[in-house]
This record gives sequence, structure tokens and C-alpha cells, in this order.
Amino acid sequence: MPWRPPPAGGDNIIEAGEAVTYTVDIVNNGAAPAYDTVLVDTLPLGMRQGGVTTISVTLVPAGTALPPLAPAYDANTGVASWNFDNGTADAYTIPAGETLRVRTSGGGGYGDPLDRDPALVLSDVRLDKISAAHAETAYGVVVRAGEVDLEATRRVRAARRVGCSHGLPRP
Repeated sequence: MPWRPPPAGGDNIIEAGEAVTYTVDIVNNGAAPAYDTVLVDTLPLGMRQGGVTTISVTLVPAGTALPPLAPAYDANTGVASWNFDNGTADAYTIPAGETLRVRTSGGGGYGDPLDRDPALVLSDVRLDKISAAHAETAYGVVVRAGEVDLEATRRVRAARRVGCSHGLPRP
């Protein structure tokens, strides 16, 4: 039985491997800029399979889009950590009164992500919930020219399942 969160503007069932979008706001209520922010979040069990992908980083309300920053992620603990002190001077500084909004996507549900319907994975790619590269890495779905390559998807999924019960790439 899939985990059922409260309804929030969409269906309320998270299927195996379905992408879930998280939005985290880091608000600077102080009188000075906030430098070198670190965001740490723990994904709950059942939501860790697909890893974490940063969709966007934005200063709100200024509307300034910043480069997405990939988190360090441990699938065993579910801990994702974004270190905004990335070596580029003041790239992610949060001015006084501003909010840094981080939108991420993670894998949800229970079960093997390789069993997720390729059409649903493609829908997540088209909605920018995940990248085409992540579709292949996490779900074994090969997206080329905006469409699912079914034959390549079958080959990737079959290769991943050989000697591996959970479908994830072997270390």
C-alpha cells in the first residue's frame, strides 16, 4: 500500500518512484545579509529511492534565479545537504529581508522505481520535476528528443535487474 499524504492540489497517492517536489524557504529576517547558508533536510523512509535533484534556487521576492546547487545526499540516512558556501563569492548571499527558495525533487512511494510507468516518468521530465538524466539514473527510463525511447528503456531496466533485486545501480 503506498503512503498517502494529505491532499494538496493533486492526487494523494505517491506511487513507486513517483517524483515529489519540495519547496524550502530560507528567510533572512535579520538586518544584515546572511552568508554561507547550509540547508540540511532528511527525507522520510519511502521517499529516498530516487535521490534528490535541485530544480531551482531563487531569491524571493526579487525573483533572481540562481544556479541550481546539487546537494550531498546519503540514500541510507535520507540526509540531503546543500552548502551554499560553494567557493563563488556571495553567489548565494541572502540579503536582509529576502528569502532564498530552494525547489527540489525526490523519489517517492514504495516499490521498485524500475516498475514505474515510463509515461509518468516522462510527465515528470516535461514538468521539470526531474531531468532526463535523472529519469534514466533513477527509473531506467531513457528520454530522447522529449520522448521515451521504449527499446532503450527496456534494455536499461533489464541490465539493472540482473542480479539486483531493488533495481538501483550497483555500487
